Amino acid sequence: MGKRYGPEQTDYQICLEGAAGGEVTGSCIDLIMPDDSRILLDAGLLQGRGMRNSSGVYRDSLPISKARINGIRTVLLSHDHGDHAFKIPQLVKEGFNHRMYATRATAAFLEPMLYDAAKIQETHEGTDVLYRKEHVAKALSLIHPVDPFTQIRIGGKDHDIRAEFIPSGHKIGAASILVTIPANGHVSKTLLDTGDIGPPWQPLSGGNLRYAKDIPQVPVNTIIMEATKADCDPISFEEKISVLLSTINKVWEGGGNPVFPVLSNPRMSEVLELLIQLQKCGQLPQDCRFIVDAPLGVKILDVIKDLGPDYLCTSFGPDNHYYKTPESSQARFDSPNLSFIKDHQTSCKTATRLAYYPGKFAVLTSGGMCESGRFGNWTNSDFGDNPNNAVILTCFQAQGTQGETWKRVGNIDSENRKRAYVEHVPGFTGHASGRELVDYIQRFNLSELEQIIINHASIPAREALAVRLKNAGIGAQVILPEIGQRISLYPQDT
Repeated sequence: MGKRYGPEQTDYQICLEGAAGGEVTGSCIDLIMPDDSRILLDAGLLQGRGMRNSSGVYRDSLPISKARINGIRTVLLSHDHGDHAFKIPQLVKEGFNHRMYATRATAAFLEPMLYDAAKIQETHEGTDVLYRKEHVAKALSLIHPVDPFTQIRIGGKDHDIRAEFIPSGHKIGAASILVTIPANGHVSKTLLDTGDIGPPWQPLSGGNLRYAKDIPQVPVNTIIMEATKADCDPISFEEKISVLLSTINKVWEGGGNPVFPVLSNPRMSEVLELLIQLQKCGQLPQDCRFIVDAPLGVKILDVIKDLGPDYLCTSFGPDNHYYKTPESSQARFDSPNLSFIKDHQTSCKTATRLAYYPGKFAVLTSGGMCESGRFGNWTNSDFGDNPNNAVILTCFQAQGTQGETWKRVGNIDSENRKRAYVEHVPGFTGHASGRELVDYIQRFNLSELEQIIINHASIPAREALAVRLKNAGIGAQVILPEIGQRISLYPQDT
């Protein structure tokens, strides 16, 4: 366990202010300097259980005092998901006015993501919303996009601290953050915050192997490491496709049609690419229609297209060169059978009209955990009343969410078994599993590694990772921190 320090600290410390103690959300890590100023690594909100308060708005996941706000000199964002970045407009609302850094792709995704988060809050009555659109606009103006593998100076004029973003494969733009701290009466130290680690191969982003040869080989002393799927074994692309196709065909053969509630960034784009390419390969019927009913998902898709083919991988499943040209890569989402629903009213009418439709279609709709989004227009309508129709879950369902309940009972109404049923297709994840996590950090220079701090994981998952690290022969001290715990970057002195 790390030592808790008071105001007399003379070294650099890590304070886990979120996603520790068994939580899998709300990532927020303070790098505390000797003068008590701070660099924030991510600023995430809680998601899933406890995400919203009784008024329906996002609950504050992390305490923010005026002193803490005044002490933050820089924010480094690993990626744009809500549990890593949705707190930054609140920081601005409370007075933060310094630079924030993210990769260019993350900066591009943050604009639609944060405005959507503010819109959700502003639709509810009350004064306890965390932030509004004007705070989002100010936050976006403070974000400075940077290229991967480019060192930047952070922490203010009194601190010669450097940071570098290393693509992690979790999604397009997602990165681990390598922080180099100068000697401070001890020796210089290097900290690696992995952020969310993608699988070795991943749709769209290419996975964590894509840039493996470019990882800098400076010795790393401390690693802050996610372990979301550490207690799981990876599922192959072939197995995932097999289960997906059999599930969809089961729905069609039963006379119904499936709706996929998906997270807008990037699950909607990932599933859409998969369905379109499976149809092009002849594994789905040529007359099957694809309907996208996800406003934010469409905006994210537009960002992906605007970023261009350089940000997209050329692989599809095990075929590393599936997309042979930049043009074919950019056209991966194109299909004559694809249509988009633009507004809420049309969504409701379409769900009713297609409730008992005899043809084959698949709907991608917003609401990955079935808590909010257009999915409700389908499940709360005649479409949901048709017991032949199905809700197919591909996203992680956090404890206490409606999606988690539906997945457990196998129906969208546990008291009425004659409504649409629920299926789950495993293998859709942006997180590395089991041994893949250890393989990822072993691509860095661990010759001077002193400690690994495991966060962003359930208790069984972080315990499983601790065992895997030991079995891999990694001799560093492994710490399973509690929220608020301070850990020195100089463990030999604690």
